[in-house]
Amino acid sequence: MSLPRLLVPLVALLLVGALATILVVSRPRPAAADYSDLLAIKQEAEQLAIQGKLAEAHARYRDLFAAAQTRPVKDAFVFQTIEDARVDQNRIYMILLNQQDPATRDLLPPTSTLIPPRPPPRP
Repeated sequence: MSLPRLLVPLVALLLVGALATILVVSRPRPAAADYSDLLAIKQEAEQLAIQGKLAEAHARYRDLFAAAQTRPVKDAFVFQTIEDARVDQNRIYMILLNQQDPATRDLLPPTSTLIPPRPPPRP
């Protein structure tokens, strides 16, 4: 075989490879998901709970879960934050039940078990 016969397919193969590489690299990346609205709702619910507005805090947690169901949550931190919010909402619900009917006090676990220790944040 002569050199031009080998050179033409080799150059064509290199061009196709370069074109494929350029197309893959220049492909637009999906935008990072924005969960700031969910985190803001959770913060509002926590503030309401701190202020003693437990019914409003419980309702705000419901809003958080409704907003979270509108899209998939793939971020592990946000997913854990929503799970923590579910625990907080249940805790508030139990407190509200206890305020409505003190006889349910015996059904509630001690307060120390309602508030699990949080692990330290990862660096």
